[in-house]
Amino acid sequence: DFLRALCAIRCLCLSDIEVGNKCLPTFSSTVISAVVSESDAFASVAKLKTDSFETLRTLASCVYEIDETHAATLARALSICHKKDMRKKSSVEKGTTASTLSVSALPSPCASAACAIFEMEEYDDCLSGPSFAFLFPILRAALTGPRTAPGCEAALKILDRHTPLIAGDEADASVGPLRREMASAVLELLTHDRSQAFFDPTPYDALISCYITDDDKESSGP
Repeated sequence: DFLRALCAIRCLCLSDIEVGNKCLPTFSSTVISAVVSESDAFASVAKLKTDSFETLRTLASCVYEIDETHAATLARALSICHKKDMRKKSSVEKGTTASTLSVSALPSPCASAACAIFEMEEYDDCLSGPSFAFLFPILRAALTGPRTAPGCEAALKILDRHTPLIAGDEADASVGPLRREMASAVLELLTHDRSQAFFDPTPYDALISCYITDDDKESSGP
């Protein structure tokens, strides 16, 4: 059952932090969906909610670039920036409907997201591909909406820092598929006046970085 599946995920992650890190892209969406679910089944069984959040916390502890003491804070930030889109998507072929997981703007202030972004910025280097893919929704939420939540100003800089992982010599299999979402996050920022407050990089610089590769850089050189 689902509780046993959650337990298996926790055991796998706790067995070895590098194994857990590699598993982040595989399990994150399912676990986050369970954490933010508003279904009657989850509401009626308290253990489903508590075990789902504990599993998300365990996944967050596998982001080895950030101290494990912040795992619960990372998990809270991820649960805050995600929500269930309760509009149903119809499947013409199968005649079924399903909820989709989406990212919404952060509330202001949002201490957990500010802590997550501070820790990513403090690392001062690229996270592993799985770590970045796992935490990217927090950056996207910080770049969404008309206001910048206090402490989240470095979100664009962190996104831009990881664009080399999209394609080229440093490409990572977990980050490459995020190119469209990363570009969309920057485009969303550009629709708001606050985008003018971002420098080094500017939103335009970050957007270009989402599509430039090492080969492009070499061909444009002297």
